Amino acid sequence: MDERLEEVKEDIENNTKLDGEFTTTILYQDALYIVQLAENVPELELDRNDWKDEAGKWCRRFHEVDEEHLETKEYLNLVIKQNQRYKEALEFYADEKNYVRPYDNENFFDYLPSEMDFDKGERARKELKGEST
Repeated sequence: MDERLEEVKEDIENNTKLDGEFTTTILYQDALYIVQLAENVPELELDRNDWKDEAGKWCRRFHEVDEEHLETKEYLNLVIKQNQRYKEALEFYADEKNYVRPYDNENFFDYLPSEMDFDKGERARKELKGEST
């Protein structure tokens, strides 16, 4: 409460009987001050409404940004999973053991097909299409 309003309040309290009735009239300056305060109420209400509208806009924008963040997060998780699949496919092709052709004990000097002979790039094609192996 401002200082002038405190003075008005004291003036009213000092001019009141115990039963609550006024013994003297309210001071003219005090009455004018109260009227001025009352005249400011509509402007203050407009200011309050403007601030409420602005707060509402910021709240809506926050929710929009939050939704965008969730979409970005979901997309990022998809990209991480895709990168993991690509990494696994690359590791398969980089592993030298997958190129080794084992020796066939039943047929002298004959070799069995390697993993690469069986795969023929199929795993890479599936990963590029987004199909998991």
